[in-house]
Amino acid sequence: MIFDSRRNRRVQPRVARLRWFLGAFFSVGVTLLGAVAIMWMLNPQHMPIRSVRVDGEFRHLLPARLRSVVAAEATGGFFNVDVDDIRAAVMADPWVRDVSVRRMWPDALRVTVYEQRAIAYWGSDGLLNERGKVFHAPRATFPPGLVYLSGPAGSEAVVLGRYQQLRSWFRPLGLRVAKVELTPRRAWSFAIDGGFRVIVGRNDFEARVQRLVATLPRSPERLRESAVIDLRYTNGFAIRPRSSGDADAG
Repeated sequence: MIFDSRRNRRVQPRVARLRWFLGAFFSVGVTLLGAVAIMWMLNPQHMPIRSVRVDGEFRHLLPARLRSVVAAEATGGFFNVDVDDIRAAVMADPWVRDVSVRRMWPDALRVTVYEQRAIAYWGSDGLLNERGKVFHAPRATFPPGLVYLSGPAGSEAVVLGRYQQLRSWFRPLGLRVAKVELTPRRAWSFAIDGGFRVIVGRNDFEARVQRLVATLPRSPERLRESAVIDLRYTNGFAIRPRSSGDADAG
């Protein structure tokens, strides 16, 4: 068989152009189809959110109310619903510590809510969570029976740590720490539930309190019935009536 090389050279460019044309046509077609698909998916009328699931362990939050908050924000379709707006709306409740929002194919949202766990009252109008963070909720929602903690701004974790330390020292004695205070001058005091107030001062916190802890079993009635115990002494402490001065010395 004899091949015409000149004809073959003329045909090859035509084949190459045809391949290029077909490839370009295919690429444009795929791009257009993709654009149409994206526009369809982003249309809020298509694939609307039909189900909202709220998970979490709740003591102060109401799941039904949380679902209504989410539903009010979930106005878009599955692909364009704004999960950041939903998260911000749920986080607006002071009893919410954190929120996770996830899309669940094909038409649902799963919202996981982490509720604040108050372990102490903070100052005159706040609550302290287990991470040492202050949050503010309506006073009517405050849980009863918490310890009162207070201190300058930024001292929350330090005061919480002192309270936990005091609790571990006094619980074996059958005493409950009801209040711990740190003044702006960094002086400490605390109170025992139904009993006495203790002035510790600014220095030697652990050594001073340990002297009291060691003495309590030996003189329980006299110490427990006192109003104020002042630990700001080198080798002991003073017992005095509540009406006596308790300035932030030492």
